[in-house]
Amino acid sequence: MQASVSTPSPSLELARAYARAGDLRQAEMVCCQILQDDVQNADALHLLGQVAHRMGRYHFALICLGKAIALQPLEPRLHHLLGQVYRDLGRLDDAISCYQQAIRLAPQEADPYADLGVALQLRGRSPEAVASYHRALQLRPGWAEVYVNLAVALRAQGQLAEAAAHLRHAMQLAPDNPMIYNNLGVVCQLQGQLDVASSHYRQAIAIDPTYVKAYNNLGTVLRLQDRLEEATAALQQALALDPEYADAYSNLGLVLQDQGRLDEALWCFEQALQRREDHVEAHWNRALLWLAVGNYAQGWPEYEWRWRRSVSPPPPLRQPRWDGSPLHGQTIFVYAEQGLGDTLQFVRYLPLVAALGGRILFACQPPLARLLQRLPAIAHLIVANGIPVPEEPFDVHAPLLSLPGLLHTTEATIPAAVPYLTPDPELVEKWRPHLAPLPGYKVGLVWAGNARHPNDRRRSCTLAQLAPLAQVPGVTLVSLQKGPAAQQVALLSALPLVDYSHELHDFADTAALVAHLDLVISVDTAVAHLAGAMGKPVWTLLPFSPDWRWQWHRPQTPWYPTMRLFRQPRPGDWPAVVQQVVAALATQVRARHG
Repeated sequence: MQASVSTPSPSLELARAYARAGDLRQAEMVCCQILQDDVQNADALHLLGQVAHRMGRYHFALICLGKAIALQPLEPRLHHLLGQVYRDLGRLDDAISCYQQAIRLAPQEADPYADLGVALQLRGRSPEAVASYHRALQLRPGWAEVYVNLAVALRAQGQLAEAAAHLRHAMQLAPDNPMIYNNLGVVCQLQGQLDVASSHYRQAIAIDPTYVKAYNNLGTVLRLQDRLEEATAALQQALALDPEYADAYSNLGLVLQDQGRLDEALWCFEQALQRREDHVEAHWNRALLWLAVGNYAQGWPEYEWRWRRSVSPPPPLRQPRWDGSPLHGQTIFVYAEQGLGDTLQFVRYLPLVAALGGRILFACQPPLARLLQRLPAIAHLIVANGIPVPEEPFDVHAPLLSLPGLLHTTEATIPAAVPYLTPDPELVEKWRPHLAPLPGYKVGLVWAGNARHPNDRRRSCTLAQLAPLAQVPGVTLVSLQKGPAAQQVALLSALPLVDYSHELHDFADTAALVAHLDLVISVDTAVAHLAGAMGKPVWTLLPFSPDWRWQWHRPQTPWYPTMRLFRQPRPGDWPAVVQQVVAALATQVRARHG
């Protein structure tokens, strides 16, 4: 069977005119009339496939294009269009195959390369997408839309500077395209250039006041700047334009939570999930909120949504996940999966796993290795950055932060007996000559955490903000600060502060030093967890909207019996916190000296 000869016909031209004008029903009717008389008319089948695709009738489009390709297998436009239909159906591998066939048939056509890049990007194959976009731009320079897509693919690979450069070039090509400004805002936001990102989002909105994504993105960056009322307004505008926009509900929930409006925040997360039940960030945000209010029964299961987030992919392990049942001598691989503080907080669960008959292989971060090798529950310690695949055989595995849920932890059953971590006695003795001569009440200080932590801008302060503590009579301040923030000691040389931080090589050293202190005062960092795990008195300074583990409005925490919490009364109000701590410290010192 052969296709009819492609000759211009008034009916086909009429159908094309209807399609160009957007009258798809009339175009469809004319095509069907043509095919009644000539069932092998490949051009009519092609156009009918286009019309069906535009009408969202994808399965009918597949039928039409399949027939057309059977008649004209060497026509690249048919394979290209079939790829578009498959892409819209979510059949990305089929779409990629069709685009590649179109490229084989017409290697000098730019469009299939551009659309292949989109499909590859959606499939998570960013490097191949970048190559495809580059080829499209070689064939058609000055194509602004492809520059935008190229920038998105580069952004996915973390190549932010290059992505920004391509977006700025696209802006020169199409200065009135709001999508370019919005995407450049996203890149600048990821680079930490929040003011610049905000201005790009606002420019996108100025060009298109109905641009919902730009309002949503503006709301997120305003939240990061603690401009919470403006963030609320931007996100509410996004929802006014699109009441079904799940992302905006989820982000609005975060803003409300930052304001302490927890019931409203939970309502927003649930609104997002009503609109998209698999909305990963809304599940994650709801999990953290439930945990923050002590709703562990719902919070722990929901916390498993963290593995669906792109920032925390699950490890490639063939063995099954542990379900919490007795282990009867089986070997279980437990691995640290988040920050150092998380590891210090949750290693308390390892003895419970061992009590269920488990032989534990435990993987932890290098700075914790010397300290955690003292835990008797660990049969074999694996030291690695990231999650390794153990060489030693094991039967089941479990992420460390899944243990509370697997063991059905409630607030009443938190394993809170301290100390559950102890320093090496030899290291403690090594530090004695340094610490014993220091006069008065010895207080260790930590004012900043890991700058890469997503909430570090809120949880960290500066040494200068803690300087009033030095005015309390009878106190000797000792720096426990590590990392770039430790350089602040030199900038405040007039502050009486004993600094041995250059001798703290890991947490085994820090634990040994802490053993000689009377008190640790720290922002929300791993050192606060270390002191709490050692059973040392520790005062933790918290932002207004704290991490979930510290809950809300309480001066104590069920996780650490020797810890006291000092909270900002308003967002960003460290002076009020320091004033409370100074008063409490003065009282403590007076009580110590009778």
